[in-house]
Amino acid sequence: MLVFIGLGLYDESDLSLRAVKEAQSCERLFAEFYTSRLTGTTVEKLEKAVDKKIKVLSRAEVEDGSVILAAAKEGKVGFLVPGDPLISTTHIALRIDAKEQGIETQIVHNTSIYSAAPAISGLFNYKFGRSSSIPFPSEGYSPESYYFALAENRERSLHTLLFLDIKEKLMTVNEALEILLDVETRQGKDVTTGSSVVVGLGCVGSLNPVLIAGRIEDLISRDFGPVPHVLIVPGELHFMEEEYLKEFGGL
Repeated sequence: MLVFIGLGLYDESDLSLRAVKEAQSCERLFAEFYTSRLTGTTVEKLEKAVDKKIKVLSRAEVEDGSVILAAAKEGKVGFLVPGDPLISTTHIALRIDAKEQGIETQIVHNTSIYSAAPAISGLFNYKFGRSSSIPFPSEGYSPESYYFALAENRERSLHTLLFLDIKEKLMTVNEALEILLDVETRQGKDVTTGSSVVVGLGCVGSLNPVLIAGRIEDLISRDFGPVPHVLIVPGELHFMEEEYLKEFGGL
């Protein structure tokens, strides 16, 4: 059996009672931290919370799936993932592979940034369009699909949730804003100019999350606190959304 166990957003205290119970009943535990990071905890703290050793897998090992699936054929295995299980397409593929190999699976849900970001920002969740990710630009590789997702959502007056890249370091809101302005100079569709209103979030899921709203030109040098960060580019604001951002985000 393979049990996908959501870890939540910040630290080991995000684990639900069910998550702890399921993890403790597993013969082996695996985890991945390439889709996101729980910056408020460590693997050692998670191991203490569930009273079991955890083997952290690389992205290649998860995408290959053979290590997890081989173990799941022999006994009950838990796969710990940041946020909510199956949000990542890699995890969906792993469950499909398990099904095809006759391995029973279960899901233990937890909080996802998909729901937490709209909630803490005060923006109505049903007004969000297609989300996208902003990668670090690199030589010979600088995709701009997120810009066109923004353009599409803006045409429909929808909000856009933008995930920020995770490499050796975690991208900050400040870096993401610089990238957006740089892309704007090349594309010129007036999607993200200096006067565009954005919402920057830091350390969502902790007891002291950061919420700052305002124009890009005013926020590009602001401190958004500890990473991970996430960025929202609002579409047309309802008066209640605008009031919330004024009261809690300094708009």
